[in-house]
Amino acid sequence: MAPTTRTAARTARSAPDLGSTSPTIQACLPSYRLALQAAGKADATVDRMYLPELEKLDRYLELIGHSRRVGAIRREHLEAYLVSLRDAPGRRGQKMSPASIAKAFRSLRPFFTWALREDEIEADPMERMQRPPVPEKFVKPLTVDEIRRLFKACEGRTFEQRRDTALVAVLLETGARRGEVAGLRTADVNVHGSRDRGGFLTFRAENSKSKRDRTVAIGAGAAHYLDRYLRSRREHPAAFTEALWLATRGRGALSGNGILQVLRRRAKAAGIEGAYVHRFRHTMAHDRLASGMSEGAVMQHGGWRNPAMLRHYSGELAMERAQDEAAKHSSVDRILGSR
Repeated sequence: MAPTTRTAARTARSAPDLGSTSPTIQACLPSYRLALQAAGKADATVDRMYLPELEKLDRYLELIGHSRRVGAIRREHLEAYLVSLRDAPGRRGQKMSPASIAKAFRSLRPFFTWALREDEIEADPMERMQRPPVPEKFVKPLTVDEIRRLFKACEGRTFEQRRDTALVAVLLETGARRGEVAGLRTADVNVHGSRDRGGFLTFRAENSKSKRDRTVAIGAGAAHYLDRYLRSRREHPAAFTEALWLATRGRGALSGNGILQVLRRRAKAAGIEGAYVHRFRHTMAHDRLASGMSEGAVMQHGGWRNPAMLRHYSGELAMERAQDEAAKHSSVDRILGSR
Protein backbone atom coordinates (compact mmCIF):
# COMPACT_ATOMS: atom_id res chain seq x y z
CA MET A 1 0.00 0.00 0.00
CA ALA A 2 1.47 3.36 -1.00
CA PRO A 3 2.22 5.84 1.84
CA THR A 4 -0.42 8.23 0.61
CA THR A 5 -2.97 5.42 0.60
CA ARG A 6 -2.02 4.31 4.13
CA THR A 7 -2.26 7.91 5.33
CA ALA A 8 -5.69 8.27 3.77
CA ALA A 9 -6.85 5.04 5.37
CA ARG A 10 -5.64 6.13 8.84
CA THR A 11 -7.35 9.53 8.35
CA ALA A 12 -10.62 7.85 7.37
CA ARG A 13 -10.45 5.57 10.43
CA SER A 14 -9.67 8.46 12.77
CA ALA A 15 -12.23 10.93 11.32
CA PRO A 16 -15.27 11.33 13.54
CA ASP A 17 -18.42 9.55 12.42
CA LEU A 18 -21.06 12.28 12.32
CA GLY A 19 -23.73 9.61 12.46
CA SER A 20 -22.70 8.89 16.06
CA THR A 21 -21.20 12.20 17.16
CA SER A 22 -23.52 14.78 15.62
CA PRO A 23 -26.19 16.37 17.85
CA THR A 24 -29.73 15.11 17.97
CA ILE A 25 -32.62 16.96 16.36
CA GLN A 26 -33.81 18.10 19.78
CA ALA A 27 -30.37 19.45 20.67
CA CYS A 28 -30.34 21.50 17.44
CA LEU A 29 -33.72 23.16 17.92
CA PRO A 30 -32.64 26.18 20.03
CA SER A 31 -29.81 27.10 17.64
CA TYR A 32 -31.96 26.47 14.59
CA ARG A 33 -34.72 28.65 16.02
CA LEU A 34 -32.22 31.45 16.51
CA ALA A 35 -31.01 31.09 12.90
CA LEU A 36 -34.58 31.28 11.58
CA GLN A 37 -35.29 34.37 13.64
CA ALA A 38 -32.06 35.99 12.43
CA ALA A 39 -33.19 35.27 8.86
CA GLY A 40 -36.36 37.27 9.48
CA LYS A 41 -38.84 34.43 9.93
CA ALA A 42 -41.81 35.40 12.07
CA ASP A 43 -42.04 33.74 15.48
CA ALA A 44 -45.47 32.36 14.59
CA THR A 45 -44.08 30.74 11.42
CA VAL A 46 -41.16 29.25 13.34
CA ASP A 47 -43.39 27.83 16.08
CA ARG A 48 -46.22 26.60 13.87
CA MET A 49 -44.38 25.38 10.79
CA TYR A 50 -40.63 24.78 11.01
CA LEU A 51 -40.09 23.40 14.51
CA PRO A 52 -43.23 21.22 14.81
CA GLU A 53 -42.34 19.41 11.59
CA LEU A 54 -38.87 18.60 12.93
CA GLU A 55 -40.38 17.28 16.13
CA LYS A 56 -42.69 15.03 14.10
CA LEU A 57 -39.70 13.69 12.17
CA ASP A 58 -37.91 13.11 15.50
CA ARG A 59 -40.85 11.07 16.83
CA TYR A 60 -40.98 9.06 13.60
CA LEU A 61 -37.27 8.17 13.86
CA GLU A 62 -37.79 7.09 17.46
CA LEU A 63 -40.78 4.98 16.42
CA ILE A 64 -38.82 3.06 13.78
CA GLY A 65 -35.85 2.63 16.10
CA HIS A 66 -33.44 4.79 14.09
CA SER A 67 -30.84 7.16 15.47
CA ARG A 68 -32.16 10.68 15.96
CA ARG A 69 -28.75 12.26 15.42
CA VAL A 70 -28.86 14.56 12.39
CA GLY A 71 -25.70 13.04 10.89
CA ALA A 72 -27.38 9.62 10.75
CA ILE A 73 -30.41 10.77 8.78
CA ARG A 74 -30.31 9.74 5.14
CA ARG A 75 -32.48 10.44 2.15
CA GLU A 76 -34.23 7.08 2.44
CA HIS A 77 -35.33 7.88 6.00
CA LEU A 78 -36.83 11.19 4.92
CA GLU A 79 -38.58 9.62 1.94
CA ALA A 80 -40.03 6.92 4.18
CA TYR A 81 -41.22 9.60 6.60
CA LEU A 82 -43.00 11.53 3.84
CA VAL A 83 -44.62 8.32 2.59
CA SER A 84 -45.82 7.59 6.14
CA LEU A 85 -47.62 10.92 6.21
CA ARG A 86 -50.03 9.71 3.52
CA ASP A 87 -51.85 7.65 6.12
CA ALA A 88 -51.37 10.09 8.98
CA PRO A 89 -54.57 11.84 10.14
CA GLY A 90 -54.96 15.50 9.25
CA ARG A 91 -56.32 18.19 11.56
CA ARG A 92 -59.89 16.99 11.10
CA GLY A 93 -59.16 13.27 11.19
CA GLN A 94 -59.06 12.72 7.44
CA LYS A 95 -55.93 11.54 5.60
CA MET A 96 -53.26 14.18 5.21
CA SER A 97 -53.60 16.06 1.93
CA PRO A 98 -50.84 16.25 -0.71
CA ALA A 99 -50.56 19.97 0.07
CA SER A 100 -49.86 19.21 3.74
CA ILE A 101 -47.22 16.63 2.82
CA ALA A 102 -45.58 19.15 0.49
CA LYS A 103 -45.65 21.67 3.32
CA ALA A 104 -43.86 19.16 5.56
CA PHE A 105 -41.19 18.79 2.87
CA ARG A 106 -40.73 22.56 2.63
CA SER A 107 -40.52 22.84 6.41
CA LEU A 108 -37.79 20.21 6.73
CA ARG A 109 -35.53 21.26 3.88
CA PRO A 110 -34.15 24.49 5.48
CA PHE A 111 -33.08 22.54 8.57
CA PHE A 112 -30.70 20.29 6.68
CA THR A 113 -29.36 23.25 4.71
CA TRP A 114 -28.63 24.90 8.06
CA ALA A 115 -27.08 21.72 9.52
CA LEU A 116 -24.72 21.43 6.54
CA ARG A 117 -23.72 25.06 6.81
CA GLU A 118 -23.01 24.55 10.52
CA ASP A 119 -20.89 21.42 9.77
CA GLU A 120 -23.24 19.20 11.73
CA ILE A 121 -23.65 16.91 8.69
CA GLU A 122 -21.35 16.04 5.79
CA ALA A 123 -24.02 16.12 3.08
CA ASP A 124 -27.57 17.42 2.75
CA PRO A 125 -29.86 14.35 2.51
CA MET A 126 -32.59 16.47 0.91
CA GLU A 127 -30.39 18.05 -1.76
CA ARG A 128 -31.66 15.87 -4.60
CA MET A 129 -35.12 15.16 -3.24
CA GLN A 130 -38.04 16.51 -5.23
CA ARG A 131 -40.99 18.18 -3.57
CA PRO A 132 -44.05 15.91 -3.47
CA PRO A 133 -46.50 16.86 -6.23
CA VAL A 134 -49.60 18.83 -5.27
CA PRO A 135 -52.69 18.71 -7.51
CA GLU A 136 -53.72 22.23 -8.43
CA LYS A 137 -56.71 23.22 -6.35
CA PHE A 138 -58.48 26.55 -6.64
CA VAL A 139 -60.66 28.34 -4.13
CA LYS A 140 -64.03 29.56 -5.34
CA PRO A 141 -64.44 33.32 -4.76
CA LEU A 142 -67.39 34.69 -2.86
CA THR A 143 -70.31 35.47 -5.15
CA VAL A 144 -71.91 38.90 -5.46
CA ASP A 145 -74.97 37.60 -3.63
CA GLU A 146 -72.85 36.21 -0.77
CA ILE A 147 -70.98 39.49 -0.42
CA ARG A 148 -74.21 41.47 -0.25
CA ARG A 149 -75.65 39.09 2.35
CA LEU A 150 -72.50 39.40 4.44
CA PHE A 151 -72.70 43.20 4.44
CA LYS A 152 -76.40 42.91 5.30
CA ALA A 153 -75.54 40.72 8.29
CA CYS A 154 -73.11 43.37 9.58
CA GLU A 155 -75.16 46.53 9.08
CA GLY A 156 -76.32 48.61 12.03
CA ARG A 157 -75.40 51.55 14.25
CA THR A 158 -73.62 49.86 17.15
CA PHE A 159 -69.85 49.94 17.55
CA GLU A 160 -69.59 46.23 16.78
CA GLN A 161 -71.76 46.47 13.66
CA ARG A 162 -69.81 49.42 12.27
CA ARG A 163 -66.49 47.72 13.05
CA ASP A 164 -67.50 44.48 11.37
CA THR A 165 -68.83 46.30 8.28
CA ALA A 166 -65.55 48.21 7.96
CA LEU A 167 -63.57 45.00 8.50
CA VAL A 168 -65.40 43.14 5.74
CA ALA A 169 -65.00 46.15 3.44
CA VAL A 170 -61.22 46.22 4.02
CA LEU A 171 -60.88 42.48 3.42
CA LEU A 172 -62.86 42.68 0.18
CA GLU A 173 -61.20 45.88 -1.03
CA THR A 174 -57.59 44.87 -0.33
CA GLY A 175 -57.51 41.09 -0.21
CA ALA A 176 -54.94 41.52 2.56
CA ARG A 177 -53.66 38.67 4.70
CA ARG A 178 -55.06 38.21 8.20
CA GLY A 179 -51.82 39.31 9.88
CA GLU A 180 -51.69 42.43 7.73
CA VAL A 181 -55.25 43.41 8.58
CA ALA A 182 -54.87 42.63 12.29
CA GLY A 183 -51.68 44.71 12.39
CA LEU A 184 -53.26 47.89 11.03
CA ARG A 185 -52.95 50.97 13.22
CA THR A 186 -55.01 54.11 13.12
CA ALA A 187 -51.97 55.92 11.68
CA ASP A 188 -52.04 53.52 8.72
CA VAL A 189 -55.51 54.69 7.64
CA ASN A 190 -56.22 57.66 5.37
CA VAL A 191 -59.91 57.92 4.51
CA HIS A 192 -59.72 61.36 2.94
CA GLY A 193 -58.44 60.79 -0.57
CA SER A 194 -59.14 62.63 -3.79
CA ARG A 195 -62.38 62.60 -5.77
CA ASP A 196 -61.18 59.54 -7.68
CA ARG A 197 -59.75 57.72 -4.65
CA GLY A 198 -61.47 57.12 -1.37
CA GLY A 199 -58.24 56.87 0.61
CA PHE A 200 -55.24 54.68 1.42
CA LEU A 201 -54.20 51.90 3.76
CA THR A 202 -50.59 51.07 4.62
CA PHE A 203 -49.72 47.50 5.56
CA ARG A 204 -46.50 47.42 7.55
CA ALA A 205 -43.52 45.22 6.73
CA GLU A 206 -43.47 43.59 10.17
CA ASN A 207 -46.96 42.18 9.57
CA SER A 208 -46.42 41.26 5.93
CA LYS A 209 -45.27 37.97 4.47
CA SER A 210 -43.27 39.93 1.88
CA LYS A 211 -41.45 41.86 4.64
CA ARG A 212 -42.06 45.21 2.95
CA ASP A 213 -44.46 48.10 3.45
CA ARG A 214 -47.36 48.27 1.01
CA THR A 215 -49.71 51.19 0.53
CA VAL A 216 -52.93 50.45 -1.35
CA ALA A 217 -55.71 52.69 -2.57
CA ILE A 218 -59.27 52.06 -1.39
CA GLY A 219 -62.46 53.25 -3.02
CA ALA A 220 -64.96 55.75 -1.67
CA GLY A 221 -67.25 53.01 -0.34
CA ALA A 222 -64.57 51.31 1.77
CA ALA A 223 -63.35 54.73 2.97
CA HIS A 224 -66.92 55.59 4.04
CA TYR A 225 -67.27 52.41 6.11
CA LEU A 226 -63.86 53.00 7.72
CA ASP A 227 -64.63 56.64 8.47
CA ARG A 228 -67.92 55.70 10.11
CA TYR A 229 -66.14 53.05 12.22
CA LEU A 230 -63.45 55.54 13.27
CA ARG A 231 -66.14 57.90 14.56
CA SER A 232 -67.61 55.10 16.69
CA ARG A 233 -64.13 54.10 17.80
CA ARG A 234 -63.55 57.50 19.48
CA GLU A 235 -66.01 56.56 22.23
CA HIS A 236 -64.43 53.16 22.88
CA PRO A 237 -62.67 52.71 26.28
CA ALA A 238 -59.51 51.57 24.46
CA ALA A 239 -59.59 54.36 21.86
CA PHE A 240 -56.15 55.54 23.03
CA THR A 241 -54.44 52.38 21.69
CA GLU A 242 -52.75 52.39 18.28
CA ALA A 243 -54.47 49.26 17.00
CA LEU A 244 -57.18 50.00 14.44
CA TRP A 245 -59.51 47.12 15.30
CA LEU A 246 -60.78 47.09 18.87
CA ALA A 247 -62.63 44.32 20.64
CA THR A 248 -66.03 44.95 22.19
CA ARG A 249 -66.53 45.85 25.85
CA GLY A 250 -63.10 47.46 26.24
CA ARG A 251 -60.99 44.33 25.84
CA GLY A 252 -58.27 46.02 23.79
CA ALA A 253 -57.15 45.17 20.26
CA LEU A 254 -58.84 42.58 18.07
CA SER A 255 -56.34 39.81 17.29
CA GLY A 256 -56.03 37.78 14.10
CA ASN A 257 -58.04 35.00 15.72
CA GLY A 258 -60.58 37.60 16.78
CA ILE A 259 -60.97 38.69 13.15
CA LEU A 260 -61.56 35.08 12.18
CA GLN A 261 -64.24 34.73 14.85
CA VAL A 262 -65.98 37.90 13.61
CA LEU A 263 -66.07 36.51 10.08
CA ARG A 264 -67.39 33.15 11.19
CA ARG A 265 -70.16 34.72 13.23
CA ARG A 266 -71.24 37.12 10.48
CA ALA A 267 -70.99 34.46 7.77
CA LYS A 268 -73.16 32.10 9.80
CA ALA A 269 -75.77 34.84 10.16
CA ALA A 270 -75.64 35.40 6.39
CA GLY A 271 -75.88 31.67 5.60
CA ILE A 272 -72.42 31.52 4.00
CA GLU A 273 -69.97 28.65 4.39
CA GLY A 274 -66.21 29.10 4.22
CA ALA A 275 -65.94 32.88 4.62
CA TYR A 276 -62.36 32.77 5.97
CA VAL A 277 -59.89 35.63 5.45
CA HIS A 278 -57.92 34.06 2.61
CA ARG A 279 -61.08 33.53 0.59
CA PHE A 280 -61.40 37.30 0.38
CA ARG A 281 -57.91 37.32 -1.13
CA HIS A 282 -59.11 34.99 -3.88
CA THR A 283 -62.26 37.07 -4.32
CA MET A 284 -60.31 40.30 -4.67
CA ALA A 285 -57.95 38.81 -7.27
CA HIS A 286 -60.79 37.46 -9.41
CA ASP A 287 -62.94 40.58 -9.14
CA ARG A 288 -60.09 42.97 -10.00
CA LEU A 289 -59.04 40.94 -13.05
CA ALA A 290 -62.66 40.55 -14.17
CA SER A 291 -63.11 44.32 -13.95
CA GLY A 292 -60.21 44.85 -16.36
CA MET A 293 -57.45 45.74 -13.91
CA SER A 294 -54.03 44.71 -15.25
CA GLU A 295 -52.20 41.73 -13.74
CA GLY A 296 -49.28 43.96 -12.76
CA ALA A 297 -51.56 46.36 -10.89
CA VAL A 298 -53.38 43.51 -9.12
CA MET A 299 -50.03 42.04 -8.07
CA GLN A 300 -48.97 45.36 -6.57
CA HIS A 301 -52.33 45.76 -4.85
CA GLY A 302 -52.26 42.28 -3.34
CA GLY A 303 -48.57 42.21 -2.49
CA TRP A 304 -47.57 39.39 -4.85
CA ARG A 305 -44.15 39.29 -6.51
CA ASN A 306 -44.66 36.13 -8.53
CA PRO A 307 -47.29 36.06 -11.32
CA ALA A 308 -47.82 32.37 -10.56
CA MET A 309 -49.25 33.32 -7.16
CA LEU A 310 -51.74 35.67 -8.77
CA ARG A 311 -52.81 32.91 -11.16
CA HIS A 312 -53.24 30.58 -8.19
CA TYR A 313 -55.44 33.04 -6.32
CA SER A 314 -57.54 33.94 -9.35
CA GLY A 315 -57.55 30.55 -11.08
CA GLU A 316 -60.98 29.20 -10.08
CA LEU A 317 -62.83 31.46 -12.54
CA ALA A 318 -60.02 31.97 -15.06
CA MET A 319 -61.99 30.15 -17.77
CA GLU A 320 -65.04 32.32 -17.11
CA ARG A 321 -62.97 35.48 -17.45
CA ALA A 322 -61.36 34.14 -20.63
CA GLN A 323 -64.77 33.40 -22.14
CA ASP A 324 -66.04 36.88 -21.35
CA GLU A 325 -62.91 38.44 -22.82
CA ALA A 326 -63.04 36.24 -25.93
CA ALA A 327 -66.67 37.14 -26.57
CA LYS A 328 -65.68 40.82 -26.68
CA HIS A 329 -62.94 40.11 -29.21
CA SER A 330 -64.63 37.64 -31.53
CA SER A 331 -62.57 37.23 -34.73
CA VAL A 332 -65.60 36.58 -36.94
CA ASP A 333 -67.52 39.54 -35.54
CA ARG A 334 -64.53 41.84 -35.82
CA ILE A 335 -63.59 40.86 -39.35
CA LEU A 336 -66.97 40.16 -40.94
CA GLY A 337 -69.30 41.94 -38.58
CA SER A 338 -71.99 40.39 -36.41
CA ARG A 339 -75.11 39.07 -38.12
